Parts: sequence; C-alpha cells; structure tokens
Amino acid sequence: MDSPLKDELLDLIDGLTDEQVDALLRLARVMRPASTPASYSREADVLRGLFAGPPDLAARSEDILQELARQRGAWTQKDG
Repeated sequence: MDSPLKDELLDLIDGLTDEQVDALLRLARVMRPASTPASYSREADVLRGLFAGPPDLAARSEDILQELARQRGAWTQKDG
C-alpha cells in the first residue's frame, strides 16, 4: 500500500549519495520505536525502583532500608 508521501520519499532517495543514504538509514533507525523483548519482566526489573522511588531516596536511603528491614523482621541494630 503506497502513499504519496512514501512515493515522494522514494523519489528523493534515488538522488542521494551512498553516504546520504547511510545517514538517512541511521536517522530512520533512531525514529523507529524500540520493541520490548518478550523475556522482559517489569516485576524483575531492578531499575524501575530507581525511577519509581521517592525523590529523596539518596538523603533517606538508610532510613528507608531500616524501615524495610523492620517490616520484614530482619533488622537488628548494634549498640556502640
């Protein structure tokens, strides 16, 4: 199914040098949306938490980790 825009682009491509075609291909590859691999799992993606976490994560990291450990019953604090 051809469209007038595709036909115009093909006509323009006919007049390009190999270097220009190479540059056009690189641009077209960047413009094409990336697909997500079938093996991707949002739940297993550890980087999602980095961007979905609280904005003050760096400043409160120790408090957040202590609270998570306390919720799971795994936190012990040594005096000293």
